[in-house]
Amino acid sequence: MSSSWLFLDFDGVICDSLPECYQTSSLLLPGVPGENTDESYARRFREGRVYIRSGEDYVALHKMLREGHDPQSQQEFDAVLKAMGHDTMSRYKQELYSLRERLLRDDPETWLSWNPLYEGMTESLNLVRGDPLVWILSTKKAEFIEAILHHHGVSWPLERIRYTDGRSKLSWINTIAGHSPSLLIDDQIDHLDFTHPTCSCRLALWGYASTEARQRGVPSLTLTEAHELLRARA
Repeated sequence: MSSSWLFLDFDGVICDSLPECYQTSSLLLPGVPGENTDESYARRFREGRVYIRSGEDYVALHKMLREGHDPQSQQEFDAVLKAMGHDTMSRYKQELYSLRERLLRDDPETWLSWNPLYEGMTESLNLVRGDPLVWILSTKKAEFIEAILHHHGVSWPLERIRYTDGRSKLSWINTIAGHSPSLLIDDQIDHLDFTHPTCSCRLALWGYASTEARQRGVPSLTLTEAHELLRARA
């Protein structure tokens, strides 16, 4: 077992959450087509997915697309979020999480089916679920992650799933791991700091890393390499 800490993002690293994020967030805005009814709109949503940092951003993305605004960069996307304002984004966040809770309670099989894991993740996570130094660090609430993993046959300890709740992931890592060596794997480059003194960062290339992020030439991992890393800890 490795003596270093490992922190895994959830959406875009463990789980391909695009179907759930599309379906759930679309229910909060009238006039959004179903994911399987408008291929062009679904493609535009997938292309905008790369700029998402947190759940409420999905609702904002639908709003942009409905208004004919397809963001072309992280800077452009963030500018629109800023213009929407803190109160609107906070409302989107509250509404999205309330809806997720209701769907998970009232129709769990449907909601959970919208959250497939990436190929091989069930097996790799089960190999390290007993490793106290492997944590999941996400902008998604821990109880949702626990339910999704359980649905896919992974009994992951809830105490090793951390919902960031507005704090940076590296701040959480400093709190959890202190100054011990650690590794963070995430597909959103803005969560990563490649100059951090104790936490090495890797961009996940199988998730939703943007073209901008990929072109920066930062340290990265393929899905195969991620599985090898996890299995080496078993």
